[in-house]
Amino acid sequence: MSIWTRAGFWCEFTVTVAGADAPGKQKTRAVRSVGGALSWLRVDLRPLTGGLDRVEARRAFEWLERHQWTAADQLKRGEPVALSLLHHDAILRWAISPALFLPLMVAPCTCVESGLIS
Repeated sequence: MSIWTRAGFWCEFTVTVAGADAPGKQKTRAVRSVGGALSWLRVDLRPLTGGLDRVEARRAFEWLERHQWTAADQLKRGEPVALSLLHHDAILRWAISPALFLPLMVAPCTCVESGLIS
């Protein structure tokens, strides 16, 4: 990691309907911490559990109760994690991957004064 990048996590949610060539719905988010990434997944997953069938709802609750801690350990080791659930003819997939982010400038550049540009 350089002074120009920041470590964080790229979070992605996709819904793929059977027979579709590409994911239909997609949400993404960049977060700075393991806790933030897992919180994003938990907040997104909880409201959907009521609409899942019994088997998939059980898998979702198991992840919420136990497997999120394994996921936290994986993320801390720099490994990506994912959770996929079936809902009717769609696959709901949450994925979290370690990433490096290049911060955007928020102030006017003083590159000439700082010596970065001559």
